[in-house]
Amino acid sequence: MIVRFEIVGNSHLQNGAVVYRDHEFSFDVEPAPIRGFTSILVNDLSLEIDEEGNLLSVWGLCPHPAWHRGAVLPSKAIRGAVKIRASSPFSRGISVSLNQGDRWPIVYDKESGWVAVGALKNGEILVEFVSGAILGINGSGELRSLWLKAGKGI
Repeated sequence: MIVRFEIVGNSHLQNGAVVYRDHEFSFDVEPAPIRGFTSILVNDLSLEIDEEGNLLSVWGLCPHPAWHRGAVLPSKAIRGAVKIRASSPFSRGISVSLNQGDRWPIVYDKESGWVAVGALKNGEILVEFVSGAILGINGSGELRSLWLKAGKGI
């Protein structure tokens, strides 16, 4: 399945903010959205979407003991709504993996509190869709990186 990410609105954030629960090794968004349909997976993180393909939140397992340490800080991101488009229809509750068997690297910056999943490449557009969650999307609409605010000192 081919999956593309499209910025469909600006200055709009989904309700909520990213939180990292270090005792659970997981990310979540609070408050949690109530209209989720399915998700797109990056490693073990779910990008939750509704029936129309609107990106709602991010949640899932991401154990901090496995993170690499390094300097990561996303450049200026626009705020906006994101819609997911796919080459075939999504099914309720059946997630689609973007990186099947090819895990993206995870780097954590203790000073900034940001976690980078994947690697920022030149030419990506950074869009914050919920407070503390940024997508790096290339010119073809492919997701290349995911940035999550975990907090300092983990």
